[in-house]
Amino acid sequence: MNKTSTLVTIALMATFNSTAKAQDAGVHGMVVAGVADVPEYEGADRQKVVPFLIGRINDGNRYLAIEGPTLRANIVDSKWVEFGPQISVTPRRGSHIHSRAVARLGTIQDAVEVGAFAAIALSITAKDRIRIAIDGVQDVSGVHKGWLSTASASFESTVSPRLSLSGDVKVTYASADYAKTYFSVTPAGALSSGLSPFKAKSGIKDVGASVNISYAIDRRWSLFGIGAYRRLVGSTAESPIVKKAGSADQFVGGLGIGWSF
Repeated sequence: MNKTSTLVTIALMATFNSTAKAQDAGVHGMVVAGVADVPEYEGADRQKVVPFLIGRINDGNRYLAIEGPTLRANIVDSKWVEFGPQISVTPRRGSHIHSRAVARLGTIQDAVEVGAFAAIALSITAKDRIRIAIDGVQDVSGVHKGWLSTASASFESTVSPRLSLSGDVKVTYASADYAKTYFSVTPAGALSSGLSPFKAKSGIKDVGASVNISYAIDRRWSLFGIGAYRRLVGSTAESPIVKKAGSADQFVGGLGIGWSF
């Protein structure tokens, strides 16, 4: 995200969901704010510390949520099935980054993507729950003109009345247009950056996992933490933007405080 951004959101939502699901009916929700250590851009080998804010409001089983850089609305009133529209943002890659080679490839603006998601949630025990989800989004801003699809499996476990643990594993597929925009190096780009020419292809872009924790201070306030790892794979990982000027290993860590209403 660009340097003038004053707010960055990250995915604390697995733990967030576990805490927010205490009520099944009526309007309720939660807001979480904190700080996170994140990669400078996708494929970077340097980190930056940023503020984040996430939020969710429930009306029975329906909800509207900010989940990382995604706005998602579940329009199905069911405890087990979720479906609805979503809007996502792929953050810009600017010129004020550590890698001068990647900076010389030029700025890529924020991309806005629109699509939908679906999920199935199952209760294993009274305290444990799993969720299987898939989503797909298409760029509507003309930045990369491609699409992305992510499949994930997550768990939530209430360890004690105050402590909740959760986590997920996920895999993301990227279209050829997306890969070309963020990971290809044109002959002209090779001359300006010193990186080798490269044509990125469609395919699985990354796989990842996260572990999350929440601790309820009282009925209104909670502490949140996340540790996440994502590995760029396939054509994405072979790009000199990643292999030479960055890293395929992407880490996120964050701490926040939440308020329930």
